[in-house]
Amino acid sequence: MKKHLLSILIILLSSSSLLAQVKFGDNRTTIQPGSLMELESTNKGLLNVRMNTAQMLSIPVSPTSNGLMIYNTDSSCLCLYNGTNWKNLCANSSSSGSGTRTKMEKIIYTANDGDYIFDCPNIVYDDNFVQVFRNGVQINFTATIGTTKIKLELAAYCKKDDEIKIVQLVNY
Repeated sequence: MKKHLLSILIILLSSSSLLAQVKFGDNRTTIQPGSLMELESTNKGLLNVRMNTAQMLSIPVSPTSNGLMIYNTDSSCLCLYNGTNWKNLCANSSSSGSGTRTKMEKIIYTANDGDYIFDCPNIVYDDNFVQVFRNGVQINFTATIGTTKIKLELAAYCKKDDEIKIVQLVNY
């Protein structure tokens, strides 16, 4: 008897397709017809995944990862992966109030033994918007403001085949 019930259950589950919509929030009795998931609240918000730049850049992404979103704790901004690059979604408030947008750019070098000077993706106007990583670990550097040059601290000089990743927030 148990064998027959198990067979019937397997047949029923395999022959039906399931469609589902999910709603979280205050009024769960109605859901927008075109939505897969809906959030609704008058006193709560959506808390996104939070990580720093190094953690964000360590996410294994591919062109099919477009739409991936995180909150970057270093830049205090939402970042969206567009299939090729991470884009910073914050507006940089300038004195004119024009709402200049910023984006995150990176460049990766394979270093030679003794290398310590590298180019950033863009001109450095503020070294607070540049981060440097050697083999995935954030390291200290000095930047020459108004140029694209950064210089690693003495203890961070490179060995052959070190991976140097420079991440920079830039206005566009």
